[in-house]
This record gives sequence, structure tokens and C-alpha cells, in this order.
Amino acid sequence: MSKPSDVIYSDGEDDMVVFQQQGETKEGRTPPCTSCSVMPERFFGSNNILFPLEFNTGQKWVLKVPVNGHPGAFNDMHTRVLTAEALTMQLFEAKTTIPTPTVFSFSASLDNDLGCPYILMKYIDGKSTRHVWFNEELDAATLERHRTQVLHDLSKIMLQLNQFTFSEAGSPIFDDGNNPIGVGPLRVMDMPAMLEELRTNDPSSDPKAWMLCMFECHEPLDDKFSQGAHRLLKRFIEWLPWSEFAQEPFVLTHPDFNFQNILVSDEGKVCALIDWEGISTVLRFLGNERYPGWLTRDWDPMNYGYEMEECFIQENSPEELSHYRHMYRDMVKAAIAEAEVGADTSAIALSKRNLHRHLPVLESLSIAADQPIHLPEIIQKPFTEVSKQDGLPQDLELWEVCFGLADGDLDDEQLESVRCGFEKLLQTPQ
Repeated sequence: MSKPSDVIYSDGEDDMVVFQQQGETKEGRTPPCTSCSVMPERFFGSNNILFPLEFNTGQKWVLKVPVNGHPGAFNDMHTRVLTAEALTMQLFEAKTTIPTPTVFSFSASLDNDLGCPYILMKYIDGKSTRHVWFNEELDAATLERHRTQVLHDLSKIMLQLNQFTFSEAGSPIFDDGNNPIGVGPLRVMDMPAMLEELRTNDPSSDPKAWMLCMFECHEPLDDKFSQGAHRLLKRFIEWLPWSEFAQEPFVLTHPDFNFQNILVSDEGKVCALIDWEGISTVLRFLGNERYPGWLTRDWDPMNYGYEMEECFIQENSPEELSHYRHMYRDMVKAAIAEAEVGADTSAIALSKRNLHRHLPVLESLSIAADQPIHLPEIIQKPFTEVSKQDGLPQDLELWEVCFGLADGDLDDEQLESVRCGFEKLLQTPQ
């Protein structure tokens, strides 16, 4: 179990009070805490339960416990995931200004005073970004100001992750001094397995093999359109500039960079990025330099519900999403320029390169490769954008390309026009 220095040991009667005393002692203060209560609220995630704690001092902490944190369910893979999450958050607090909850203590074992694995961290007062982004009580100008604040803060926060580079994709591992020294196997969700089975992918230094890892584990569906879409995606991925990507390091990134994991104030000031479970190293264009998840909703046809009658969540229009993507890209550009003084010139050059790439299409291809069961739907958006490029026959339809690829009789000129359109699209910032 990770403990602060000058540990005060517990007799098991009130472990939370003891942890509070450890925190006070660590900061050089006399511990005034005499009682602790578990607040009535519970926060349930897909993999964890969060118990808010309140001390008589008024301070609030959170106890995060895995739902499988019991004998027979919590295994070595889960131990690695929890350890990586806790140590990564401690690393960020020590080396960056990335706002994350302070981790006071953690245990990736059942062998502790609580009898379950846990992370004990500071409680963050903040709201999910969705509540602020779609606040219907505000006038348009105020709402825009708050949205701008969110994006401005994130552009500066995420760029800091560039200092943590690795030669392989995987889950970070740490030495005894809690310094990252490499990567190990990464836990991934195998969506086509229907039951969302977990599997582990070994570290990989080959970006192309890494992107295709999940894709090549599954066969396409039986219908001809799906088979053709499968082959079209493979072509798109093969046409990516892998010689460029092979020169770029892997970086730490948030595993789910979206509304629910970004806590903000009422005015949109980012308070914390939470839930780093599954932290991994990836290529920058799919990692810390990609757009926040909600800004690419229009590239996710399986979930985007704008103007759909049965859509039960609020959505931005395609025009609004394009507007905010341009805004965020300009903010990242400004943050890069600000960080350029005294920075590693090669790292800055790599970040500038992403400013001229079509990041949403790269992300959509990665999603399709990871979730091939949804490939026929996901591939529609990239092809639609490819078809808008100069030189592509205006009457060339997706079904025609997919059926032609499935039958092996797609005209060479048609395939070449798709390739040229795809390469033009990649060089169009979005």
C-alpha cells in the first residue's frame, strides 16, 4: 500500500481518520481530525464505486473501490491498472500543473486494513462539463464565454502530457521511486465479443501494428457490404503516412477524454480531470493532441443524435462542432507557441505537425479498427468527406466501392481516385 511518510498505524476501528491524520502529518500540521463519516451519496461507474467521505474538519475525500475488488475477481491485470492510475495521478501532481485529485493513499491488493483495493483521494467540487456546456439558463454570449473557458484550459492542460514520451504503446510502469520507466501490457475492451470481455495487448513500438491489433482479431460480418467496408478500412489505414508516424513517440493520455471526466466550475474553469483508469501511451494524434470527445460527435454516427427525433441527449450541430474544433485548434496553436521558448524543438515540431492533420478522420479510423462490429456505420462519415475532395467522381457511392472491394472487381481508377481523395482529406485541418 502506498503511504505518506510518518505513517500513523491504525487499529482498524477508524481507518479513514488515520488516513486523514497521515495527510495532515505529511503537510507538517497537527492533525485536528477526530471523526469521519461516509456521506450518503454514492457514485457508480462501470468499474468502480466512489464513497465520498467528510471529516469533522470540513475536508472531503473520496474512496474509490473497484466493483471487482474481492477474492476470486481481482487479479494481476486489475492490480496493474489500479497501480498505474494512482501513480500516474501522483506523477502529474509532482511534475505538472494538470489538475487531478490528490492521491493520499492507495492499495492494489486485498491485503490491507480495508480488505479491498482502493484509491483514497481528494474530493473535487465541480460539475461535469456537460452541465456547463449545455446550460440552458444562460444567454448566448455567457454560454459561449464559458465554453471558450473550458477549451482554453484544456488546450494548455493536455499539451503538458507531451513531456511524458515512450517508445512503445502500452500501460505505464513505474520504478520504486514512482518514476515511469516503460510500458507493460494494456487492458482493452473487446467490444465485438458481445459481453465486453477484457483482454490484454502486449506493448508495441510499431504504430501500424498497434492500430490494427484489435481489427485483425475479428473477421468481418457475412454480408457483402460489411466485407467491403472491412477492406475499405484496411485500405484507409494502409494509406496513412506511417513513415511519419513511425518517427513520433507515444505519449501518456487520458483514456476517456470526454464530458464526464472533466470537472469544471460554473464559469467553465477546469477544476480536475478525473478517472485515469486505463491510462496508456498512444500516438499524439489519438492522445493528448486530439480533440475533446464531444467535439467530434459528428464523426461518430453510432452515437451522434443531432436532430434525431428519439435523441435523448443534447447535441451541438455539425456547424457548431466545426466552429469549436477550429477554436480549440487555434488555442492549441497558441499554447504550442507559448511553450516553444526553451522547449525541445523536436517535440514542438511534432505538435505543429498535428495542427495540419485531419484529426477527426484519424480518430474515426482508430475507433472503427477497435470496434469492427460497428465498422459499416462508422466508415460512412470518412467516405462522405473523401467524396467531397476534388478529382473524385461525383457519382461514386460507398455501396459501389464496398461491393466492388468485396467482389474483387473495383475499377483501378476508382480505387486510385478514392486514395487520392483520402490523402487530400488527411491534409485538411478540421
